[in-house]
Amino acid sequence: MNSRNGLAEVSSKDFKLEHDGLGFSVSSQVAVAQTSALAAKELAAIHGVHVRGCLPHYLNLLLKDQLLKEFKEQKLPQTAVGPTSISILQGTPPAPGAAGSFGWRITATITVRNIRLPIYIYILGFVYGPAEVSLVSYGTLKPFPAAGQEHLYWLLLKRAKAHSV
Repeated sequence: MNSRNGLAEVSSKDFKLEHDGLGFSVSSQVAVAQTSALAAKELAAIHGVHVRGCLPHYLNLLLKDQLLKEFKEQKLPQTAVGPTSISILQGTPPAPGAAGSFGWRITATITVRNIRLPIYIYILGFVYGPAEVSLVSYGTLKPFPAAGQEHLYWLLLKRAKAHSV
C-alpha cells in the first residue's frame, strides 16, 4: 500500500538469502495516512477489480524489464528472455483488531533460454487505524517459507497494536 498524502512512510531493509539457485527475500513497509478513513479507502481500492486487472500486466512488464536490465549488464543476448505467465490469488489473512487486511499470492514463471524459472511473491497487509502495514516475501524456485512469513506478519500486527497511532 502506498499513501499518496501520507504523514510518514518507512520500509525495512530487504533481507535476502541466496544459496544454490534458491533465493529468498523479505521486507516490510509502514505508511501512515492522514486519517483512518483514507487508509481504509486505500485498502478498499486494493480489493477492487481495477487493481486485480492491472496488476498482472504491470508485473509482467516489471519482470521483463528487470530481466532485460540484468541481461544487458551481463552482456547477454536480450532475445534469451521468453514469455512470462502470472497467476494471482487474492485472500484476506486474519488480522484481529485491524480495520481490514489483504493477501496476494503471485506466481510468475519466466522463460530464459528455454528454461522455466518460477518466482513466488507474497504480499500481505493490513490497516490498523491510519497505519498501512505490508509484508513482501519473495522466492525463486521455491516460495518463501510459510512459517517464517506467518511469524513476521503476526509480529507486524503485534507491533502495530503496541504503537497505535
